[in-house]
Amino acid sequence: MEQIHGSANVNGTRLNFVMTGEGEPVVFFHGLSPNHRLWDEQLAFFSNHFCVIAYDLRGFGASADPQAGIE
Repeated sequence: MEQIHGSANVNGTRLNFVMTGEGEPVVFFHGLSPNHRLWDEQLAFFSNHFCVIAYDLRGFGASADPQAGIE
């Protein structure tokens, strides 16, 4: 299934995300792991039934540092 990689400006910062699948949305976010890649296997499974979105929290992965604002 095709994956869309991108970023979104949210509350004054830029968040990196990946989205795949179709249907009702399901959002995955990580805890203290480095980035959204933690969810790769789950995205592959759930994208058969849902539109799944995983994103990097502020200051993690390719998302902007919370102090830096939108780049």
